[in-house]
Amino acid sequence: MKKQNILKGVLFVGIGASIYGMLATFVKLAYHDGFTTSEVTTSQFVLGLAGLLILNIIQTLTSKKKLSLPSSKEVRMLMLAGTSLGGTSLFYYIVIP
Repeated sequence: MKKQNILKGVLFVGIGASIYGMLATFVKLAYHDGFTTSEVTTSQFVLGLAGLLILNIIQTLTSKKKLSLPSSKEVRMLMLAGTSLGGTSLFYYIVIP
């Protein structure tokens, strides 16, 4: 069971890295078409939020377990991770053009 979890984690990290790497291509194409950094970042946020909402709805409908609210420590950790990733993306997109 433990090997399966490690393999699943490696697979998820690899998929996430490849998706994050593909973003640079889409950003370059968007800049080539005349979009600004704020437009690209906003569209990434909106599409990501929509994707997470869809996944949340699917999980809520298919899960038999009652989901609990995150603790304040978990919320702070998520906010730190989100702002770090958002800042990285923003500065990365500013440098690409």
